[in-house]
Amino acid sequence: MSVPEALAQAHVFFITASPLSSYMTRRPHHIFKRLSRIANVVNVSSSRKLRGHGIFRRLPGDKFSLVRAANRRLFRRHVEHLARSTPKPPIIWVWGPPQSWLWRGIPRKALIYELTDYIPGFPGKEGLLRETEKTISEADVVFVVSRPLLAWAKALNENSFLIQNGVDPDAFSSSARAEKSAIGYWGAIGPWVRIELLEAVADAFPDTELRIAARVHPEAEDGFSRLLGRPNVRYSGEIGYEKLPEFLEPVGVGLIPFETGPLGNSTSPLKLYEAFAAGAGVVSTGIDEAIFHRERGVLEIGDDPEGFVEAARRMMAERNPSRLSEKARENSWDARFGEVLSILGRIL
Repeated sequence: MSVPEALAQAHVFFITASPLSSYMTRRPHHIFKRLSRIANVVNVSSSRKLRGHGIFRRLPGDKFSLVRAANRRLFRRHVEHLARSTPKPPIIWVWGPPQSWLWRGIPRKALIYELTDYIPGFPGKEGLLRETEKTISEADVVFVVSRPLLAWAKALNENSFLIQNGVDPDAFSSSARAEKSAIGYWGAIGPWVRIELLEAVADAFPDTELRIAARVHPEAEDGFSRLLGRPNVRYSGEIGYEKLPEFLEPVGVGLIPFETGPLGNSTSPLKLYEAFAAGAGVVSTGIDEAIFHRERGVLEIGDDPEGFVEAARRMMAERNPSRLSEKARENSWDARFGEVLSILGRIL
């Protein structure tokens, strides 16, 4: 793997909303782990509980506007202090919702922006459209996770590139070898999840366990409580990444029942690649990422309850374990990071 000279000699501020240790399944964790092997990189983030180099410990009471304003000023001062401690301007690598107040005006070698969702599509985030587009246009490099996001970013910045999500295949090797008897969904249950499709699958396969591990957003609680009334639905709550391989051992079909609007269609679901690595075929609605990977024995598509159930039935009969293993290796985080380095070697 060729390491760009500009990156190997740089100091990198890896700015995330929360410390990387708090969300192990997320894309930033995997990129940071590999980046830290070749560059001087620090995770710049804020926390109510954690401490560490780069982590700003927030004052309690964020819900109050005066405390929130004070935390913003102190966090900015924290980043300025970090920047003064580096021998040369850092590369600033920003993830998620833009926080331009945090890094704007601080001398930098380059700005890299990671766009992993259509941020204005989340409830309460509609007002971030303008700032997100401004950050895209100002960045030296923009990485996006899906083709719809690439079209949006490319119109604002020609140095925008598609780097989809991935997986560590070795972490799920035991899951891939296990006997399959269940259907599964894991991740989050929010407004972008079509619970009626999960209900249809639970009803169509009453003798098959539908395993669910998820954090449930308040907006989806009513619909989710109805789903839990099915006798074959087993809910494990929200589980950590280290427990995911065990959860997936009996799962032969993984479900992605996402809405196909701007938010759902712009995603690159981590669960898709985790399913590949765990030997589970995928049934999804027609989001762009699913269309990209559609293949017999690997991924089937259904956009209404009847079609979703039939797709699950086909996958149960035609799942191709050897091809799923190939897909996991083709879409590993090591492969993704190699793409990142190749692009930065040309641009920086």
